[in-house]
Amino acid sequence: MRKRLTMNRLSGALALLVSAVLHAGPSLSSAEAVTYRFGTQFTRPDNVPYPAYNPPSKAKLELGRRLFFDRRLSGADSLSCATCHKPAFAWTDRRPSSRGETGEALPRRTPPLQDVAWNEMFARDGRIETLEGFVLGPIRHPKEMNQDLSRLPAELAAVPAYATLHEDIFGNGPFTLDGIALSLGAYVRTLRSSTAPFDRWIAGDETALSPAAKDGFALFTGRAGCADCHAGWRFTDQRFHDIGLVTDDRGRGILLPDDVAMQFAFKTPSLRNVAIRPPYMHDGSLQTLEAVLDHYQSGFRTRPSLSPRIQAPDLSAQEKVNVIEFLKSLTDDKRMNHLPDHGSGSQN
Repeated sequence: MRKRLTMNRLSGALALLVSAVLHAGPSLSSAEAVTYRFGTQFTRPDNVPYPAYNPPSKAKLELGRRLFFDRRLSGADSLSCATCHKPAFAWTDRRPSSRGETGEALPRRTPPLQDVAWNEMFARDGRIETLEGFVLGPIRHPKEMNQDLSRLPAELAAVPAYATLHEDIFGNGPFTLDGIALSLGAYVRTLRSSTAPFDRWIAGDETALSPAAKDGFALFTGRAGCADCHAGWRFTDQRFHDIGLVTDDRGRGILLPDDVAMQFAFKTPSLRNVAIRPPYMHDGSLQTLEAVLDHYQSGFRTRPSLSPRIQAPDLSAQEKVNVIEFLKSLTDDKRMNHLPDHGSGSQN
């Protein structure tokens, strides 16, 4: 309790600080205020991290790219990875629940693949430790791509361009599942978010954000408490929290049934490009960003596993608008034309 009160006092004090500085005279710009308060934690890194066991190469990235968009990865040659992970929507889709080859709705919505090179664990419940270990899961899952992995290497080896690329990367020898996983993993690591208005603002462009978005940032990092979980340049702490959704899915609790805090807990998602990828939550149950803010203000369910970081910020209607304007500023410049009207959850 004392720790939580201390965090709340600190969050409130920082909110007052950034608000005061943002509205101060010309001696300190709003971008300088962000640097003063946060250092470089919101600065996008220049280079993509690769594990030592999977260094990138031109051939590996090309093989991975081709495989990602190839419907032969599914059992009936009807789906590719890009069927659900669409480039326009930050490598996810706008469906509450995707459907695999069986046509059955999946229980969790498609996670975005942007910036996953920086992930510490994979899947919404963190059940996989590496990206290379994760990529084959949807391919073999009977309700997703429904591929027989024992047959896949031979099917892909029959494609001359694939066979040549595989040999260039891994040398003479059979086409392997390891080669498929390593190539897909290497390519998926390149799927990055790009420069957004927020990035230009913190780099010193005072015109990149509207006054409403700047106020929204002050609320987000201060009184609203959003940054308690949505921290850093990707706006995620990479931890797992029960945020009080009405759901029967126990999330990470399925893996850790004796850990009370992990019941109904899911990984904090990145907020990069969040405005272009409704609906929201692991089950797509909230259609708009407005609905998300309403959930945190008055809609969450209280239970023993509820994260102690969940609070009920008392935001006015205008303050909610300002927070949403800030969230929109996390949209890549090149994806701005994909912003839905009024935060709607329309599917495309």
